[in-house]
Amino acid sequence: MPDDASSQSRGAARPPEIARRYTLRNRRGTTAVLTDAGASLMEFWSVDRNGGWADVVLGHDAPQAYLHNDNYFGCTVGRVANRISLSSFECSGARHTLTANEGEHHLHGGAGGFSSRLWRAEWLDLPGAAGALRFSLRSADGEEGYPGNLDVSVTYQLDEQDALCIDYRASTDITTPVNLTNHSYWNLTGEGSALGHTLQVFAGEYLEVDAALLPTGCRLGVAGDAFDFRYPLRLGDVLKQRPAGVDHCFVLNAAPRDNALRDVALLTDHSSGRCLQVATTEPCLQVYSGNVLDRVEGKSGRLYAQHSGICLEAQGYINAPNRPEFPAIWLQPGEVYRQRTRYRCALAE
Repeated sequence: MPDDASSQSRGAARPPEIARRYTLRNRRGTTAVLTDAGASLMEFWSVDRNGGWADVVLGHDAPQAYLHNDNYFGCTVGRVANRISLSSFECSGARHTLTANEGEHHLHGGAGGFSSRLWRAEWLDLPGAAGALRFSLRSADGEEGYPGNLDVSVTYQLDEQDALCIDYRASTDITTPVNLTNHSYWNLTGEGSALGHTLQVFAGEYLEVDAALLPTGCRLGVAGDAFDFRYPLRLGDVLKQRPAGVDHCFVLNAAPRDNALRDVALLTDHSSGRCLQVATTEPCLQVYSGNVLDRVEGKSGRLYAQHSGICLEAQGYINAPNRPEFPAIWLQPGEVYRQRTRYRCALAE
């Protein structure tokens, strides 16, 4: 486990020319290591049924590596998570052209999106928190092609029940789309493949996608489908039926109300006894099974292979600016965007 000497002290934030790490730890020893590079989760240390500790997220050893994080390990992605077709959209009568970074399409905010930015860090004292840290930045008008100056904050809060809550907020001076999420890859064993994990998602539908992984506009029912995660499914068994892997957006059952968190997914590793409980305010959960990981160098020289981790990304609807049939993700001047997602590591019953 990391020690506090490797962490930025609780003094004034240093100038953000060099990426740094910050540690949150509760009385049980559960630890989250963060970096201002991409407002990212670098490490999450959780205990297993035998009292052993492991870091259960994939990533890099050095904070600076998160500024060149092609696989988006642990980072905050935005302005708009997921894909925007043909890297453009129309807003207020004007056509906006975004940077194309996945063929002709726009992915996770573009090549210079939030995941590759250095954020300003500030320690917070919050009631009920073992530790809390807020990252903030300004995304300038025209950055990656988006309209409006967007002020963004991401607050990580670790509590004494081993839950890491991420609170996103944003405001703008011009109408713009906003859809933020966290892109951590979870491996509850701490190493190796995640195909032995079981996953349950409280969703009756998912979005049909085309070959470019863009939604067609159709919602598919999960009943009778390989993706019927309403009941716990072993990921390896799912991929036998869907060898291309999972990279799909599930429409969650309970509609968001009053920005209240509700439980949406449960990931379990029976070998260690760990489980990950996911709760969010968002309408959708993108499930990604690490399909394109291919001997990617990670922590301690490990090479991450395909399906070494699974992402559970709470967010709004994919490509919503170009899909009027989907709930909108527009943020208007005078409004405050807010999204909350909680990841809690526990021992499976």
